[in-house]
Amino acid sequence: MADYKLNENWTIGGGIGVYNGSKTKDFEGDILVNNLLAVDPVNDHNPTPNHEKYDLDGISYRFGVGYEKEITANWGFNGGIDYLYMEIDDEEEGNVYSNGFSYNLGLVYNF
Repeated sequence: MADYKLNENWTIGGGIGVYNGSKTKDFEGDILVNNLLAVDPVNDHNPTPNHEKYDLDGISYRFGVGYEKEITANWGFNGGIDYLYMEIDDEEEGNVYSNGFSYNLGLVYNF
């Protein structure tokens, strides 16, 4: 991730994130225990896996713009908007895509 300050007030930025790992389904609880005891009568097996581990890899991108304004010597305002895009290659679910905007507003006080 990197940001570049265009002038005293405006900033642009972006970044790339890379994810590599795994996820584990850890089935616990009363409802699950009752479901694990149930057997699928058609296929004669338990339909719910138990403690399985799956590969999970992904990449994400962020592009954004920010604004900062000093109101007084101690008070300031900042805000920004980012566009986020993520693509996850989930061994269990297949490719999963997510995108959207992230907004932020803030009031700043400097001591």
